[in-house]
Amino acid sequence: MTRALLLAPALLLLISCPTTEPPDEEPPPYEGVVITEFVPADGATDFLFTATLYVHFDEMPEEATAVLSTAAGESVGAAVALENDGLTLRVDPFVPLEPSTAYVWTVTLAPSSIGSFEASFSTGPHGAPLSVDAEDLVGRTYRIEVEPADLVDPPGAGPVISTYLTETPILIAVTERSSFEAEAQPGVYLLGALGVYDGETISQNLCRGTTSLSAGADAEPLTDDDIPSTWDDPILQMGPHDLPLEVSGVLAGIYDLDLRWVVHPDLNDFEDGAFSGIVDTRWLDSLTPGGELGSACELLDAVGLTCEECPGGTPGAFCVELRGEHMTAQPVPEVVLEERTCADVIARWVDLADCEEQAASLDPDDDGSYADCPEWTTR
Repeated sequence: MTRALLLAPALLLLISCPTTEPPDEEPPPYEGVVITEFVPADGATDFLFTATLYVHFDEMPEEATAVLSTAAGESVGAAVALENDGLTLRVDPFVPLEPSTAYVWTVTLAPSSIGSFEASFSTGPHGAPLSVDAEDLVGRTYRIEVEPADLVDPPGAGPVISTYLTETPILIAVTERSSFEAEAQPGVYLLGALGVYDGETISQNLCRGTTSLSAGADAEPLTDDDIPSTWDDPILQMGPHDLPLEVSGVLAGIYDLDLRWVVHPDLNDFEDGAFSGIVDTRWLDSLTPGGELGSACELLDAVGLTCEECPGGTPGAFCVELRGEHMTAQPVPEVVLEERTCADVIARWVDLADCEEQAASLDPDDDGSYADCPEWTTR
């Protein structure tokens, strides 16, 4: 009884003094759409003259507009559109921008705490005519660089194919057979080869033959079926045509090849490479782990892409249609490509005990006849 009397005042105190909870915090005021990426950014230089301007948002704006002009105030016509579920605003000029020119573009959003955002940028030198003689291209070697994002179609092919094109340098060079005069076009002869890495240094792979990218089906340059490239300063254009490629006796070409490069005015690199064609993946097989016939198609199949029957060459379901953009080619000044046939590869094995695997691939009967190399059998 006494204990109950002692507790009573405490209970009364709790009842008479209810607990107070902290008030709910008010949400921060809405500040509107936020720009997460702006390309080209304010102060950007060397922006590619054919590139798309774009803005990414954290959420879809109610309204988004953009205007583009030169730094002098001259309006530049462009297609402006929202895409990617409204999270990206793209600005595509109707005609390429002028090289080495200053521009201003303004993006206006609603609702947004930013309101309008203005950025000044300048284009790089690509797109201007050469400042040197085009003949200076002869003998220079460039490495084609293919990043996963460059291969845009079909989706998923980029990471697979670019991995092997990155690990094995693909080299091209303009040969002395070329002519750059307007009346001689198409008149540019290109040579292709594979390279090897020694640390960070690239050299030509002497265990592989070179490929004339401008000879026709007879693989002999300066004949009636040649397919030289076209020079239209500063554009180097291959195709559209079929490019025959022979790999260990198998005709594995690129069909409907269309490849365009923009050459730097000082020949420092090739930019804005655009590629399309139906590629016979058998020429990629040797670059994949194991190097077995069809291994490139197996890798593509793993990401849901199916190789189809090739439209020409040696029959087989080994072809995939590819499209790429924004590819580049960087100079490899330490390399001067040497034309090499399969007979040169075999001779390197016979005389120097080098290139054993590559020489064996040309000897299907394993009897030293090297039947897959006519240059050797008819020497």
